[in-house]
Parts: sequence; C-alpha cells; structure tokens
Amino acid sequence: MNHPFIILIGAVLSIGISWNTLIVGPQKFFGQLPDDEAVTSVLNGQQKQGRHVYASAGCVKCHTQQVRFYEQDAQYAPRFTTANDFVGHDKPVLGQVRFGPDLSNVGNKDLYAGSEGALNLYSVLFHAKTSKPLEGSKLASLMPRYTYLFDSVALADLDPASPMAQLAEDLGKRAGAGEGIGYLPNYQGEALVKYLQSLKQDQSLFVSPIAVVEDAEESSDDSEKSNNM
Repeated sequence: MNHPFIILIGAVLSIGISWNTLIVGPQKFFGQLPDDEAVTSVLNGQQKQGRHVYASAGCVKCHTQQVRFYEQDAQYAPRFTTANDFVGHDKPVLGQVRFGPDLSNVGNKDLYAGSEGALNLYSVLFHAKTSKPLEGSKLASLMPRYTYLFDSVALADLDPASPMAQLAEDLGKRAGAGEGIGYLPNYQGEALVKYLQSLKQDQSLFVSPIAVVEDAEESSDDSEKSNNM
C-alpha cells in the first residue's frame, strides 16, 4: 500500500479496458453490421409486439431460438444461429431449455408458413393437445393453453365460407362453448403469430453460410459424364 496512486491508475485502466472490450467494442461492431447481413432480424411494429407477448407468455421457458453448431441441431434450420440474427432486437429471447422444438426457423416450416400456417399456429396456441397440427404428439400435452389470446365471437357475424370463421367454429367446439359461439385471436394473439412467422433463418451469412445442395439431375449428369470418360 506504499503506492496508492499507482494502484488507483491500475484499477482505472483495468475497468476501462474491460468496459471497452465487453461493452464498447461489441456495441460498435453490431451497430455497423451491413443491412444485408441482418435481413433476418428486421421486425415491424406488430412483430415487435408479438415478441413481447412471446416473452411474457413464457414461451422462452420451453423453446429456444439458437441453432447450435451441432449435428443434432441441423433439423431446426439450414444454418446455425449467429449474433447477426438479433441485430435490432432489444431483448433477444434465446431460451435455455428445449421442452418444445427450437423456433429459429419456424416461419419457414410448411406447417406454419403463410395464411394456412397462421391458422395452424392459432390452433396450437389455443390448445396444443387437441390441435390437428400436433395430433398424436406427446410433447403437445405439456404446452399450456393460451386462451387469453382469443376472444369469443358470434359465428353469425362471420362469413361462414372464410377460413377464420371455420377456425372460430373449431375453437368454439374444442372449448365447449355454446351454440353459435366461437373464438378468434385478439390483437395479442395476432401479434404473436406474426412474430413467430417472422422467425426465419433462410438468409445465408458469411459467418454462417447455407450449404448448397446440388440437384439430383445435375449430380446424375455428372456421374454419367464421368462414366463415359
């Protein structure tokens, strides 16, 4: 303790170097990522609301959004997750446990993409165990019912030929509602589904490229050429 000034300078330098390494450096790097390297992270206002619903509903407790560089994770997305996927996300919801599947690329799954996929997602959120998309799945019984994301409606007020009317009628029957009563998603339910459908990892990044798979015809042609030689 004979040199308090030197100790003080050392402490200040240590804190400064740590701050620059752990805070300033990463923030500067992520803030300067080019737009084409952050395509997957752009969310509109409704999708951002959906992300907050996702976090508050506890989805992050059972689902991850991080595809690791392991063979067993290849089933979830065509590439592994990087920091680029969360540029513009104020609070990334990575998750830690997979009671349910990883959702990093759920927006690209045939079952949940497009308008038909939105109906499937609503069905799962209302009651996963009885939903047609997860019929027969043992894990579906572990997923809670998020009925507060839906409001009751009169079926007579809906166009009976519309997909949403059919959804409302189906959900009403599954809920045991009275005659002529159905359920449709409220603004929270719509926002959550919009957010889920925005989760895609179909953009090839420099740090995480998507492997190019040759067409079967091209590969067969190449093999024929090699045989003829």
